[in-house]
Amino acid sequence: MAIVLAGGFLSAAEARRLTLEDCLQRAIEKNLGYRVARYDPRFATLALHAAYSPYDPSLNLAVGQSYRVNPRDSFIDPSQFTPTTTSETWKDLYSVGLGGLSPSGLTYGINANLARKQVTTFFAPPNSLPTSLENSGYTDGVSLDLRQPILKDFWIDGSRLNIQLAKNAVKQSEEGLRSALFNLCVAVTHNYYDWVGAREDVAIQAAALDLTERSLVEYRHRVEIGSLAPLEEKQAEAQVAFRRSELISAQERYDRLANALQGQISDDLAGVDGESLQPVGGLEIVPESFNRQDSWHKALTLRPDIRQQKLSLESWKVTLKYDRNQLFPQLDLVGSYGLQGNQSQFQPVLGDIADQTNPRFTYGIELKFPLSNRLARDRHKRDRLQLERELLQFKTLEQRAMREVNDVILAANSAQARIATTKATREFSEAALMAEQRKLEFGKSTSFNVLELQQAMVRAQIAQVQARVDFLKAVMNVAQAEGTVLDRVKVTVSVQ
Repeated sequence: MAIVLAGGFLSAAEARRLTLEDCLQRAIEKNLGYRVARYDPRFATLALHAAYSPYDPSLNLAVGQSYRVNPRDSFIDPSQFTPTTTSETWKDLYSVGLGGLSPSGLTYGINANLARKQVTTFFAPPNSLPTSLENSGYTDGVSLDLRQPILKDFWIDGSRLNIQLAKNAVKQSEEGLRSALFNLCVAVTHNYYDWVGAREDVAIQAAALDLTERSLVEYRHRVEIGSLAPLEEKQAEAQVAFRRSELISAQERYDRLANALQGQISDDLAGVDGESLQPVGGLEIVPESFNRQDSWHKALTLRPDIRQQKLSLESWKVTLKYDRNQLFPQLDLVGSYGLQGNQSQFQPVLGDIADQTNPRFTYGIELKFPLSNRLARDRHKRDRLQLERELLQFKTLEQRAMREVNDVILAANSAQARIATTKATREFSEAALMAEQRKLEFGKSTSFNVLELQQAMVRAQIAQVQARVDFLKAVMNVAQAEGTVLDRVKVTVSVQ
């Protein structure tokens, strides 16, 4: 069958034939809006990775040198003591440290240092030449310092809060991507069904034009032989002009829907300029039976917006848990252990560490009790109110989802019922037209009546097509309200 397009006639062999599955797959791969939405989970995953950064240990290295001149003590009596003019102190310092935070809230630090100190003291004895005295030595040390909270920041702290919130944000972004995918599939499916319906409308209008033109030829012949009045020929000509106008409108709608579908399934319209598309198959109807209770259950467990709201509630519960923990005083277990060395030579000072000559250690409990803690208490109250509001909003969302399910099921049942009634209307209109044509042949009717019944038949045919389109779209609306879009279109895609 030739497909009539605005630019003329295009045979089916010259057009790119697309099934609904082809359109959905191309849309998932190429739709720009969906490709943009796919970045959201990636950003959220990077934010989650960054949330673990407080647990990354830090390495601290330091190398330095200091110099200081000590002035002469002005209170020394030169007649009683040998006066000290000045002294110079040089100090070289090398240190390395490793510290960080553990998931339990334990902070740790491992440090090692080595220092070399040289002090030069200058003397100026009476009636003698100035002289100096040098004193140098090495000091070193290693230490381990620990601090573990056991009340505030124990079962949750700021780092663990951010990680949990970031995990929920990743899940929420994935649900947002699922929602974008659902919307895309529904939009493509609706457009495809409208497109197929438009193709059927073009065929109906073309057939109606052909019938009207044949009727005009017949009426002209009857006018010539005097069996019909010239007025009836003019009515047939007017009907032919009207049918041509309707065919042009149907062709224009078919092209617009093809362009809209091309925009949904392509990321380079310039690259596909001139490409013609043709839908494959018709409007096959499979009777459906809808269970409201089952649809409610699916909607409350599978819909992306419901699942996003549940994750939002979880985030607020974690935040409230953190706020409650911040109400406690700061009670920490602390401990440290270290070794020190102090020698005039380099090798012996290292031996002090190896021999554990000068150990030191501390342990104990530190308590920091805020007298007001107003900020923490107010934040806890505020977030508790926020959680209560989120619970009400979640309940509102559930109620809205259930109402949407009710509405789409009613619409689907109505559309399914209209399929039978529009089919009957079409059959009756076709039978009525045939009967009226026979009456006209025997001179018991007028061409005006026949043309009116032709229009009624075309309207009935178009209404039947539209009823089938509306039912298929209504079934997709039910799947969207339930959150079962991918199961309905039988498309497998990784949401990430």
